[in-house]
Amino acid sequence: MKKKFATVLISLFGSIGFVFSQQNYQETTYQTIKFENILQLDELCPRSNTGPGFNSNFDKITEGEARRIIDDFLDELSIGARFNIRECAEKAGNNALANIYVDKNGRRLKYIVYNQEWLTNLASENQSKYAAYFVLAHEIGHLVNGHREEYDGSNKGIEIQADEYAGKTLARYGASLDETLIAVRAIEKLVTPSWASHPGRIARMEAAFEGWFKVVDDNPTRIAKNQAAIDKFHLEIKGLKQQLIDAKRKKIEEAERERLRKEEELKAKIAQEKADKEALIAQQKEQQRLEDMRKAKIAQEKAEEKARLALEEKRKKEQDAVEGILKRYFNALGGLTKINGIEQMTYIENTTRSSEPGFTYRYSYEQKSPFHLIILDKSTDRKSKLHYQILRDTLYYKYPNKSSWKAGMHPNEQMNEVEFRNFIGSSTGDFLEDFNLFASPGLVSIKDTLEFNGVRCYQLEVKEKKVKETLDKNRTGFLSRVQQSRYYRVDNGLLEGTELKNEIKKFKKGKIVYNQLTKTIIKNGEYRDVDGVKFPHNYKIEIVTTRDSKVLEASIVTKKVEGLSFETRTQTQP
Repeated sequence: MKKKFATVLISLFGSIGFVFSQQNYQETTYQTIKFENILQLDELCPRSNTGPGFNSNFDKITEGEARRIIDDFLDELSIGARFNIRECAEKAGNNALANIYVDKNGRRLKYIVYNQEWLTNLASENQSKYAAYFVLAHEIGHLVNGHREEYDGSNKGIEIQADEYAGKTLARYGASLDETLIAVRAIEKLVTPSWASHPGRIARMEAAFEGWFKVVDDNPTRIAKNQAAIDKFHLEIKGLKQQLIDAKRKKIEEAERERLRKEEELKAKIAQEKADKEALIAQQKEQQRLEDMRKAKIAQEKAEEKARLALEEKRKKEQDAVEGILKRYFNALGGLTKINGIEQMTYIENTTRSSEPGFTYRYSYEQKSPFHLIILDKSTDRKSKLHYQILRDTLYYKYPNKSSWKAGMHPNEQMNEVEFRNFIGSSTGDFLEDFNLFASPGLVSIKDTLEFNGVRCYQLEVKEKKVKETLDKNRTGFLSRVQQSRYYRVDNGLLEGTELKNEIKKFKKGKIVYNQLTKTIIKNGEYRDVDGVKFPHNYKIEIVTTRDSKVLEASIVTKKVEGLSFETRTQTQP
């Protein structure tokens, strides 16, 4: 005959024992013990006395007293079943647990095993019998809900069910909300890891409250009597969750401080090495100068120094001019401080193309930063709509009912990617690009003063930027470069337009197969004031694509902006 056995699995606090007091408690880990049958439990822990106990002075909770409490609960819950009770510190550790044992006839016996001293101290330290009552009601919940038969061990789900059951039981027994929550309020950890068998204090308090409230919900008198405790509970839970947020924030801040410290140490080390190297080079140059000093060399050095100073002066004047034009532009828009405070913009652009007369595309834009633009298709007469985003010069698309983005342009689009970017991209967000140029003026040089779109403008040229290179080891593939010029009005400082030249060269084994150039001219118009900042609301975009000097495609795109708004970051006081 095969031996039958049961294993201790389900308890109130898992493998964690608690020493309760008003201000202190600690964790202790205990080993789970397996028993083959009820005879082993009887041998380990014979039945104790069944006399009275657990009075107002918090005497020891005997098996008889524990059985009376459990029977009272079962009667209150109208449950006909009865459970066995056994005081056994060797089995329960600093805890109580629900288990099923088998006798010699193979019958299953439902037991609640508890540590008498621990349970008594729990009630005594908290000055409330309901602390012990909750423990026993929790274990009843495991047995009534069949957890022992269904699960080979404990988990957070069944512990939450048992806590809710305990809350419901104590409510029916007449306990107040504060009396019901005494035991779970003593749990140390607010939350526990995903692999832990028992939840933390927050989840268990919420479960006990849920069970208690389901009983009293239709009893206005008890609700009114416990209203202060209910309000206190909600504030307490909110506070505990805030503690978790604060702790996580503190951990992140500490990690960031450590990262910055190491970064500063590295910078200091690099700076010192650089200084030592520069000192050595300077020393060598000085020695060479002293050894090989001649009038001709002195004269040459003076001439070179004069030329260097002249070049630096020229560059400085040019840089000052660039910064002056950009500063004047931002002042014309509404002021550098206000522009700097803009976090993101939202607006709608109604777009038409010369190749599609009579049809208007309507797109909603969310400009999160100079490098991130989200585009939603709001066209009412387009059956197949797509959403796009441009993130750090990479184009993505997705369908409205999908959550994942795909890189590139949708295969069904008829335009090449350069033309499509000009068509769907944000013209209104260009001022963010200008602010980026102002923050890094070395990226821009002043070229000329000339006529653009019929008005006199300063021409600023952005340094050539390599966009993409896909050449393999055989020098086969593509090389793409972008050149950009921006035109600012001489009379009022506003941006009149932008000119983009995108050159794509195709190579095969190092030889050019063709040279394709897309020239885009964007003309801004109708500046309007939006919350103290001027934005253009009309754009005319002329696009011409040539390959080896032959025109492949030419089109004109117009955009009208509406509903423009922006958010500003909160300025902190020093």
